[in-house]
Amino acid sequence: MAFATIDVTKGITGTIAEANLPTIPVTKGGTGLASGTTGQFLKFTGSTTLAPAEAGGGKVGQVVETNYTTYASNATNSFNTNMARTITPSSTNSKIYVSVTAQMSKEAANTKVIGRIFRVVGGSVVATRVCTDNQFWDGGTYGKRQSTMGIQWLDSPSTTSEITYQYAFASYDNATQVHINNYNAGGSYASQITCWEILA
Repeated sequence: MAFATIDVTKGITGTIAEANLPTIPVTKGGTGLASGTTGQFLKFTGSTTLAPAEAGGGKVGQVVETNYTTYASNATNSFNTNMARTITPSSTNSKIYVSVTAQMSKEAANTKVIGRIFRVVGGSVVATRVCTDNQFWDGGTYGKRQSTMGIQWLDSPSTTSEITYQYAFASYDNATQVHINNYNAGGSYASQITCWEILA
């Protein structure tokens, strides 16, 4: 029986008789023959170092925030936009995680504060997050209730254009005053809108 002499860079280069096969020493640690050793019948000239896999998605590309301290009110059921934050995604595959913390209050009982987030691109509203349409309604006689409204949105805008995320609020009964950052309720209040770009 004969065995082929194989060089992985040159292919099959000849044959040798089974009886004449060389003894292949193995050094301590199992490293074997060095490349090019006399009598070696299998020669490997490549690298066994594996390239690291590419990093997966889910990393944060950027974070931007607006800290809004202005007092504003609304007594209608039309949305009053005050707090906003712009962000420009680096890729159309990125997601934008939007978090709103709004300090809201109302003048009377038996009404609701309606809160929403709008995505605005090129001056036009192209998407809406409706999340908190029944914020701190109560059937009692108490007014001037203060509450923190929180809204989150993991958005997929599919654009690299500048995006403005707006927080807007309205009064459900179209008559009672509702407020953001109502200083008259005691102390100084601040609201925030934060946007994270989540890479694909």
